[in-house]
Amino acid sequence: MRIFKYLSLFLFVGTSTAQTSDSKAVQYENMIYQAELLIMERDYPEAIKVYNKAYQINNYLFAVDIENALMANIQIKDWKKSVLLVEKLMMKGVEITFFNSHRFKELRKTKEWEKVLKKHKKIRSEFQKGLNQVLVDSLIILKEIDQLQYCEIGVDNKVFNDVITTTIQVDSLFINLLKSQGFPTEEKTGVEVINDTILSYSPKFSVLLRHSYQANSNNLKPVCDEAIKNLSLKRDLYDDLTNDNFSFVLVGDKVYENITLTTYGSKKEKTNYLRKKIIFKNTNNKVGFNFYTPLAAIGDSGFENEEWFKADYTFLVKYKK
Repeated sequence: MRIFKYLSLFLFVGTSTAQTSDSKAVQYENMIYQAELLIMERDYPEAIKVYNKAYQINNYLFAVDIENALMANIQIKDWKKSVLLVEKLMMKGVEITFFNSHRFKELRKTKEWEKVLKKHKKIRSEFQKGLNQVLVDSLIILKEIDQLQYCEIGVDNKVFNDVITTTIQVDSLFINLLKSQGFPTEEKTGVEVINDTILSYSPKFSVLLRHSYQANSNNLKPVCDEAIKNLSLKRDLYDDLTNDNFSFVLVGDKVYENITLTTYGSKKEKTNYLRKKIIFKNTNNKVGFNFYTPLAAIGDSGFENEEWFKADYTFLVKYKK
């Protein structure tokens, strides 16, 4: 299709497939799928039960899943369970200022919240004890080197091929770091929080994963497959970082769907699920649930008026930041 002539103009944020047969990872993924569907149906009590089952699979929840379970518990005013989930988020590096968001207004009025305020510094101290500082510092350095090179693309006619040598070198150091220090889990490095109150679905080092894929690293897949198996990395995030998908794109403040890709693609159930989440997130998410809705972002490029775009894409929903 004609869209692929324009791939170099896109900023990737996409979705696709990296498979592992590990039962715990598959079970967890299916549980989260069910919980999010129940949330979209506003069946918060049942969604909470499913999150509890997901936790029991490996005594673990990813931060975004804790956040969504927390929001569901707030809706049914289970303040005791809510503060337990708050503490779990804080043990992944979320600071007390995160909860200044209006989403937690009712929780902050409770006596249970007063207990959190009294011990949040102690929780923060416990989180910091669990950090792998060598891993954290090394990832920061590698990201800085990586981003310095990518920022030069477009300057003095530099293109991607001009920085690929550095990318390959950074990737080699990155893979060796993971082998020596272990995979950077949320507990080892802390989660990524944007503007104090927005929990990122992506880990702090996701750009290194993406560029490792672009460097055609043969070492990335086995490392990430093991991390997915151990519930240290979300399968859908890895899939999207290592595949380019343009089924749903963001142009300015509008989301468009490529009907050809979504109709004839091999992952119809996953596509339908993603479409439902995109619509929910942008039209009916007053509570503020944190759903992963990857989009290929074009920006304000004027593609909407081009014939190839109008032929391939149809408007889906207005994008809500």
